[in-house]
Amino acid sequence: MQIIDTVPFFLENYQPSISFLKEYYKRNPCIFHEYFSYHCKDTEERHNSSIEKYQDSWSSIQRVHEMIKPIIQEVVQANEEAYGVIFPVEELALTKNTLALIGSDGDINEI
Repeated sequence: MQIIDTVPFFLENYQPSISFLKEYYKRNPCIFHEYFSYHCKDTEERHNSSIEKYQDSWSSIQRVHEMIKPIIQEVVQANEEAYGVIFPVEELALTKNTLALIGSDGDINEI
């Protein structure tokens, strides 16, 4: 199992455009296939709505991401110590496991 965090790429490269969102989704096809299959629709209307929401949610996205990173690390460490199981934390990996990504409503989703 891997913990995959796509949030840093999003925060460092974000452009308020559908073309950026499509590139973000294309960089992580397995992740977003899952996301769009179960969480929201992959439509232009939805993407435009997302772009509007991101501006108001930006500081919250950053704050939640900073808060969740040490929690993820604590869980990883606890599992290593308790069960001898190692969960590598990777950015932008394409394997579906536990995922952290920016959702359509400007929230950080864990799948």
